Amino acid sequence: MPTFGWTRATLLLLAWLPLAAAAQISVSVRPEPVYTDSAEGLQAQFAAIIRVARSRDEAQFRMTLDCLKIPDTDKWIADHFDPHLQTQVSREYVKSLTRYQEHISWVMANFANFDDFRVTVQISETPPAVDTSGGKFVTPISNVKVENFRITSAASDPQHGPPSWVSSFIYIDGKFRYVGGTYTFWDEGLDGARGPTSLPLTVVHGKNVSGILGWVDTSRMEPGVEAVVLFRVEMSSNGKVHTTVEDGDASLIKDAEDYLKAQNYGRSADSDVPKARNVSRMWKAGDTGITTSWSVAVVFWTPKQ
Repeated sequence: MPTFGWTRATLLLLAWLPLAAAAQISVSVRPEPVYTDSAEGLQAQFAAIIRVARSRDEAQFRMTLDCLKIPDTDKWIADHFDPHLQTQVSREYVKSLTRYQEHISWVMANFANFDDFRVTVQISETPPAVDTSGGKFVTPISNVKVENFRITSAASDPQHGPPSWVSSFIYIDGKFRYVGGTYTFWDEGLDGARGPTSLPLTVVHGKNVSGILGWVDTSRMEPGVEAVVLFRVEMSSNGKVHTTVEDGDASLIKDAEDYLKAQNYGRSADSDVPKARNVSRMWKAGDTGITTSWSVAVVFWTPKQ
C-alpha cells in the first residue's frame, strides 16, 4: 500500500493556495453618485431615478427613492428645531416624504416606460415668507438653506410626461434631499391652506389669501381660516380659463375671483394642472376642443395675533 508523506514545503503550499485565490477576487464597489448643487445636478439625480425605474429593479428603485430622504433625519431635526417640537416636526417630515415618494413612484410607473421621457429642472422663485408673528408655524432655530426647483417633463409627446411641479430641497452629501413642495414641510404640514398642490400666498385687502387645487372639506380647515370660496375651473386646450363659483361667502367672491385671475395656469390644461391625489380631472369635448376641469378652494385667513 503506498504511503503519502507530507513535507514542510507541501504543507506551506497548501496553506498558501487559499490566500492566493482570495487575493485574486476583487470586489467592485460602485461609489455613491455625487451631484452638483445646481439645477443641473438635480436634473442628473432625477435622470438616475428614471434609469433605475426603467430597469424594473424594485429593490434598487426603493434605495434610489430613499436617497431623497435627509440622512440621519433625527439628528438633522434635533440640530435645527426646538427640542419641544422635534416629535411634531419628525411626524410631519415622514408624512411629507412618504407623499412625495408616492408621487415620484406614480410618475415613474406611468411614464418611465416611454423612451422619450425625461425631465428638465429649473430654479423656481422663492415663495413669499410665511408670517410667523402669530406663533402658528414651526420655524427652524438655525439657518437652513432651502432651494426651490420646478421639475418639468421634457418628453417630445405631451402624453408621455406628467404636469410640472415645484419641490423644495436641501443639499447634503452630494444629493438633493426633499423637504417640501412650494413650501417646506414644516410650513405646509401645519396649515390647511398650504401644501404641495397650493397656489401662491398673496394679500388681498389686508387678508392672506391662498388657493388649494382640488376639492376640500371646508369643515376641517385649520383654525384661523376666516372663509373659503369654492370654484370649478375649466380650461380649454388653447389655455382659455373659465371659473364658476360653487359655494362661499358672497362678500368675498370678487376678491377670490381677482386672486384666481392673477394665477398662472399655464398655456394648456394638459401641461400645467398638477395631477395630485386630491385633484379631480374630467375631460369633455367642447367648442374649443378638449377641456379639463378641476376644483379650487380660495382660502382667506389671518395669522393668530
